[in-house]
Amino acid sequence: MKKFISIILILTVILVINILPGYSSQEIDYPTDNITVYVPFPAGGSTDLMARIIAEPLGESLGVPMVIENRPGGGGAIAMNALSTADPDGYTIALTSLGPAMLTPNQGDVGYTDEEFAPISQTSFLPTMLFVSSDSEYETLDELVAGAKEKYGEMTYASTGAGGTGHVACELFMEELGEKGLFNMVPFDSGVAATTAVLGGHIEFSLGDAGDTGEHITDGNLRVLAIASDERDPMFPNVPTFKELGYDVLIGPWWGFAAPIGTPEEIIDILDDAIKEALENPKVIEQMMNINSPVVYTETTPFTQKWHQGFEMYRTMIQAIKGN
Repeated sequence: MKKFISIILILTVILVINILPGYSSQEIDYPTDNITVYVPFPAGGSTDLMARIIAEPLGESLGVPMVIENRPGGGGAIAMNALSTADPDGYTIALTSLGPAMLTPNQGDVGYTDEEFAPISQTSFLPTMLFVSSDSEYETLDELVAGAKEKYGEMTYASTGAGGTGHVACELFMEELGEKGLFNMVPFDSGVAATTAVLGGHIEFSLGDAGDTGEHITDGNLRVLAIASDERDPMFPNVPTFKELGYDVLIGPWWGFAAPIGTPEEIIDILDDAIKEALENPKVIEQMMNINSPVVYTETTPFTQKWHQGFEMYRTMIQAIKGN
């Protein structure tokens, strides 16, 4: 009788182990097909280049091709809305950034918030920079501000649109100056297009990151007047921070992968591990540095916390800017 009871207990434990979530004795069969990666910006920009640099080793790690699909528009909202309604099966993900994930949805109702996504991994982080053409008459931030005040509301700056990093950064700067209408925004589809407009002398200045501007700064075609970080950037040690110059402007874009909410945790773990492996590849590290977007990896749990906490922080910040 005791032997019979022991057998029943053993069979019960085996049954529980194979039924309860997290106790499956079989590994999930993923991936078995191509994985589509949405990019919220046009081809040629820093986000697109980053996605293509990471895609090859990521695909090799996962054993399936990664298909890059550019879906620009709406400050990143088009791609993020498409991701939010995609099947949560791990076969549609996005390489997104601060603007589409946090800034755009806090500017107004664009169809999603932070709750529609499952963050996977952060890939990079850069501070925002205010830059002018090397031909500009403005050598310092104070000179730029003085020039703008002489033609109040007429000085233009380029950004990737309402809610983008550059737009929010400039709104913060004007808030610090106490001059809400000092600069006039001209929107562009991408950071590359915004930078090109500054280079061509069509726009006075822009606020962007080194991913879109680094080469032109190194070549001497752009001049950086200030960086929106706590400390000076090691890549540009001679450029002062806004904070040094007396303005509390701290904002910088991050990049990272996300999936639709509801994607199984096991799949998120597989993707996170593969992304980490890809970012440790020496070739990827070198190529990321070549586009001035150094690898700054953050795993799923802290990246998820950063995503949700950042969303609320920027909501408060943007409401304050709007005077709500």
